Amino acid sequence: MSGNIHMNRKTIKRRILFTLLPGIIFLASCAQPLANFSETGPGGTPGTVTIRLSLGTGLARTAVPTITPGFYVVRITNTLDTVTYGSGSGTSGIVSVSFSAPLDATVSLVNIIAEAYDEEYGLLLAQGKEESFPSSNLGDSPITVTLNLVDPGPGTGDISLTFRFEEPIDPDDAVAAVEAHLYPSYDPDGTPFTDEWTPYSKRFTLGNGISDPPSDDGYRQITFEAADVPTGNAALSLWFYRKDGSLIKVFDDLGVLVYKNLTTNKWIVDDALVSSFDLTAENFLSSDATLLMPTGIIVGSAFGTLSPAFNSGTYHYGGLTGTGSLTLGFTLGKAGQTYALEVNGTVLASPSVTHTGDVYSASITGLTLQFNKVTIIVSAPDQLHSSRYTLDYTNGSSPTTVYYVSPGGTGNGLSLASPLGSVQAAVTAIRTAYADIGDPWPGKSTVSIEPAVIIVSGEVTGTASTNGLVDISDTGLYDTLPPIILQGNPDNPGTLDADELNRVLYIKNANVRLGDSLTLTGGRHPDDNDDGGGVKVVNGTFTMSGGTISGNIAYWGSGVSLDSGTFTMTGGSITGNGDSSFEDSDAGGVGVFVGGTFKMSGGTISNNIMGQGKGGGVLVPFGGTFTMTGGTISGNKFLSESPSQGGGVYVENDDDFTISGGSISGNIAYYGSGVYLNSGIFTMSGGSISGNGDISFGGWGSGGVGVYVGGTFNMSGGTISNNIIQEGWGGGVRVGRVLVDDEWVGGTFNMTGGTISGNKVLGVASGKGGGGLYIQGGAQFIMSGGSIIGNRADEHGGGMFIDDGSKFSMKGGSISGNTTNGLGGGVMLLGLGEYTMEGGIISGNTSASGGGVHLHGDLQFTMDGGTISGNTASNDGGGVNVASGNGKFTMNGGSISGNTAGSGGGVRVNGAIEMSGSAKIVNNPVYLTSGHFVTVTETMDTDGGAVLDSEDTGPGTVLIKGAASPPYTTAHILIQSDVDKFSHVDTSKTLIFDSGSEEGKIQ
Repeated sequence: MSGNIHMNRKTIKRRILFTLLPGIIFLASCAQPLANFSETGPGGTPGTVTIRLSLGTGLARTAVPTITPGFYVVRITNTLDTVTYGSGSGTSGIVSVSFSAPLDATVSLVNIIAEAYDEEYGLLLAQGKEESFPSSNLGDSPITVTLNLVDPGPGTGDISLTFRFEEPIDPDDAVAAVEAHLYPSYDPDGTPFTDEWTPYSKRFTLGNGISDPPSDDGYRQITFEAADVPTGNAALSLWFYRKDGSLIKVFDDLGVLVYKNLTTNKWIVDDALVSSFDLTAENFLSSDATLLMPTGIIVGSAFGTLSPAFNSGTYHYGGLTGTGSLTLGFTLGKAGQTYALEVNGTVLASPSVTHTGDVYSASITGLTLQFNKVTIIVSAPDQLHSSRYTLDYTNGSSPTTVYYVSPGGTGNGLSLASPLGSVQAAVTAIRTAYADIGDPWPGKSTVSIEPAVIIVSGEVTGTASTNGLVDISDTGLYDTLPPIILQGNPDNPGTLDADELNRVLYIKNANVRLGDSLTLTGGRHPDDNDDGGGVKVVNGTFTMSGGTISGNIAYWGSGVSLDSGTFTMTGGSITGNGDSSFEDSDAGGVGVFVGGTFKMSGGTISNNIMGQGKGGGVLVPFGGTFTMTGGTISGNKFLSESPSQGGGVYVENDDDFTISGGSISGNIAYYGSGVYLNSGIFTMSGGSISGNGDISFGGWGSGGVGVYVGGTFNMSGGTISNNIIQEGWGGGVRVGRVLVDDEWVGGTFNMTGGTISGNKVLGVASGKGGGGLYIQGGAQFIMSGGSIIGNRADEHGGGMFIDDGSKFSMKGGSISGNTTNGLGGGVMLLGLGEYTMEGGIISGNTSASGGGVHLHGDLQFTMDGGTISGNTASNDGGGVNVASGNGKFTMNGGSISGNTAGSGGGVRVNGAIEMSGSAKIVNNPVYLTSGHFVTVTETMDTDGGAVLDSEDTGPGTVLIKGAASPPYTTAHILIQSDVDKFSHVDTSKTLIFDSGSEEGKIQ
């Protein structure tokens, strides 16, 4: 058997999931019994839920920091996460869950959601979910929920990782040196690792980093250390070398989590936490393969010759006309290796393979026209490392539908050996063949018309036409051209470079797809006040399944401009477009104009740069539609602060943006670093908006999402997390306003599900804050589900900051675990506005004053239902703080319990408080400052009432009154049963009903 060193090797990547350390247990005790609970459920008393954390890593080996959470939140919701039945939080392993009512008997399935936070910073560390859990089993114990560490957000951390390894079995493979290459920006689905050095790479030799001699158990040891590594998903690649410098083996599926201000120093290996990662001698057995010539292809045909030595990661070959099958021969490199066959993305369950000795022969059938990918996956004996060898097989028809282009080509384009010199020449040849009546184009005038394929090798330039370097125009769809696929040659990737003479590609009334191994670059329209530097689509269809669009410039849509057409992106990358010198230019990556439709399910739009303007990644300004179900929009940014808007996505003029999957992360703008919505509609049911914003951009707005000028943001799922802003408003979301015709026009945010977590507003500036959300005057926020958890504001409004003249309505969901150094740990209410709470839970929030809710100014907060519990204020008002003399808290229902504060654990009143009906403040004192009292506006229910404390303590001090008219439309006369629902925190003081004055007084 023969073996080969690694050459351009492709490696199987498995998505990395980081998890917390084992052994942490949550105990969630229910305040009220749930429906269907047994009298004595196994493992605990009725109403007790035990939640145990378990590991859930997606790799067999992952490095993590030693993290100990200091704060926990547990929620029980419906299966859509839109209704919260119970929620609780705590700083220990025991979490008390409060239920507003027992579960209805019709609720058969629930979701159990657990989250862990860092105690010092309030950062969301981990989250896990048990979906569709039978409610009848809530009394059982234990219930297992897996928590995975979340994206840590911007910052740096350190790495100190220990490796131990046995010498390989073959003495010729003795290890003389090891290189460690750390990739701090790692995409698990991206390109393979290379041996290129990074700023964090290190080399170890015997006696200089590699322990020599070995330890008693035969292992040598190295320790890889790196400081100030960017946070996030990183990966480590280890390269082992012989004495002669040749490569023995590469291990490049080592996941590493780097967390802010922490040291990554532990390994999760096979679901166990260990201090070192050990490699045995068997781990060094190679996964190389020797691939032989496909025996079913005629070598030397007009479509090119396949090299007899197929050892590289990918090889491109043009097949025979009409051939639907081939036979591929290969040998394995080492004993114990296994193989699998994959055809066009599907692994064959029962491949047709025979072998004679070491030579295997695979019969591949069912190949499609045009492009096929046939991949042999060879796995090492340890099954942890695999290599992929892919044959890109182009299968044409008659007449010829595949054309080849190379720089300086003078041939007919029908083979690699006889290429055309430009893509425009290939388009002309295709137009001629398509019009040939004598030899009809396959599928012409049918729904299954066969595309033409143009394969580009090397860098192709040329003289640009009026519209671009390549002009694919038709009078109508399929009038004179079939669908066209532009692709590069994997063995010699193609580039179309317009050299800034014009845009690269112009598409009108045509259907064009960009495939793999082709780059469009150097596009710039001669008129800088024009659109589409890389690609412009006019009433056509453009699909991007691969390739790269980079280094292009335009005033609008530097990468792609879409004008009344459709752009579908399933792969590839649009990156590095735009020019910081263009002032007020828009759409660094993609511009969707005039009725255009952009659908994104894969690929990346990243690192496009603008000076100032709108839409660093994507701009949807004039009647366009953008639907995102997958892919990534990341690292797009403006270099100038104001007036840059929408670092990732900008939507305006009643356009629609819908996201159900994918991620928008790491983008930067002055307003709306992730997404800016200006009078459009943004619907979010999934996906993530995370890690956007930059502390160098201060002052105004929104690390994650900004909603302005009548825009509507509907959130039913997904996450908005770990976004950041310095001295501004709205770390996660800002719902703002703009002056239009002398009137303030604000946006609307409807939240029925999803999570807003780990967002931050840093720094102290007058009146700023809103770690999770900021709602500006004239705007409105309506919440009936979802969660706002673990956000932070240095000044005010850890969870939310609701400003003067806005509307806040909470009907469900939870606001938990948020922190601020100032006012309003959960919610900060400021000035006049409509502020109501009908349901939901506000719990586990922390602040100086107003742990749950802080009322500041002449405003009224009305609570008709819901729960405010477990909040903490170091000064005033653990649950609710009524700070202003003209502020009023009206409580007609719901409950306040388990809150703590220096003064007024439940509620502190320096204004007015009204209670009626089922309003209940349980074992949580209401502190009344001098001259203030509780006004009972309707008869108190049996379960209603509160424990009162007061600054005035002398006999005869009035603490309870009935409602007088005005301002009440219907006066309520205080009665004895009302007073009976209240007591004084000092049990030596008795509250009596004075029938003469109809008041409740201290006796």
